[in-house]
Amino acid sequence: MSENATINAMKWCDQLKFNRFHTLTLVIASLILFFDGYTSNVIMYLMPHFLREWKLTPLQAGAVQSYTFAGLGVGAILLGIVGDMIGRKKCLIIGILIFALGTGFAYWVPNFSTLCILRFLAGIGMGGSIPLTVALVSEFSPSAVRAKAVSVVFAGFNLGPITGSLLGIALLPRFNWRSLFLVEFLALLLAGAVYFYLPESVRFLIQKGRNDRAIDELRKLERAAGSAPIDWTPESFVLPPSAKVGIGKVFTSNLAVMTLLLWCVYFLTMLCFYGTSTWLPSLLIKAGHTMVRSYTFALAPAIGGMIGMIFLGGFMDRFGRKQALTVNFLCGSIAIWCFGTFTYTVATYIIGFLIGFFVGASITGLNVVAGEIYPTQFRSTGAAWALTVGRLGAIVGPLLGGVLQMAGLNFSQFFIVFATPCFLAAILVILFRVNVRRESVEAVTAKLTGQG
Repeated sequence: MSENATINAMKWCDQLKFNRFHTLTLVIASLILFFDGYTSNVIMYLMPHFLREWKLTPLQAGAVQSYTFAGLGVGAILLGIVGDMIGRKKCLIIGILIFALGTGFAYWVPNFSTLCILRFLAGIGMGGSIPLTVALVSEFSPSAVRAKAVSVVFAGFNLGPITGSLLGIALLPRFNWRSLFLVEFLALLLAGAVYFYLPESVRFLIQKGRNDRAIDELRKLERAAGSAPIDWTPESFVLPPSAKVGIGKVFTSNLAVMTLLLWCVYFLTMLCFYGTSTWLPSLLIKAGHTMVRSYTFALAPAIGGMIGMIFLGGFMDRFGRKQALTVNFLCGSIAIWCFGTFTYTVATYIIGFLIGFFVGASITGLNVVAGEIYPTQFRSTGAAWALTVGRLGAIVGPLLGGVLQMAGLNFSQFFIVFATPCFLAAILVILFRVNVRRESVEAVTAKLTGQG
């Protein structure tokens, strides 16, 4: 047996230098999450319009975003599980088609009920595409830059609401508010890009025993890295055969504690972030700002989140997941509290930026954790369930915001309530059982399951 024949395929992928293969994967993944970010946040800019047109209460208006996140939860579970069974790539294409068509056709909705149904369907597509994208990027990225790579991809997610804000400023004064939905049809082009250019997970193919197909993907990596062809043999592929997937798997062995902690932090973070961001333009208009200015204020958290994701990824790779996330959540809770305290225009922009920088970026940090703590057999399933529980927080957040307004809480009190979950999330992160830093996904799993 030659020396090359003993090379472990997964370790070889983890130790590769970042190259054009990784770049193309990240570009496509970033575009997918860009449209996900646009789809999930466009409602915040349209809420003042259909509040007025359909004469809704704040609680009813908040429900439309909750329908979106309910769909996200269903899609994350459904497509996440199927992705572990038939492949990340196929399910990702299905998810893109669902959310593009579900949002695009919302342009023609005749009433609020129909809008809620289409938002639920769009959420299914988005909910499936996010954990599948995280799983693919996590499995292909070199271990030394995995957190940074996932963070860069999620910077694309934050470009979505930024684009929504700019399009709202440009289009809504001239066209019907429904025009923002038509943009989503462009996402259909991504389904073709995924089919032709995005690879299937090598780890998934090996775990399913499809070694010939795995070698095809590895050849692409060899060419991109400028490496001589390796004589891959069965000894190079060490993952076990496929196991039945399902929610019970995330509670096996020593994964249960980490799973519960991750779920709770996800829930608190998304409750806090989407409870504030969904209502931000409407609250600012209620406080006396113009509609256009309220959209520019909403830009600040989105820009902060995009920049914060990149910084957080670097900090997580350098110092570890626990330290970076704990600092982010503590600073985020302070920023949310301050947003309700200061009324000066400049201060509002700065604090809004900091909310995105710390809280918005923390969601990406949790996606990094979810994408690396579970074994390959049910990695996308584990990430999907974590995101689903988080989406429960995203469902509760907008509804809670509506309840708080109907209860008569003022601007300052509203943000004090939503600062509390962020502080609690910091405490729970300290309890995480591992502090991952530049380790392979197999090494992380081994630590958690007591095999390392």
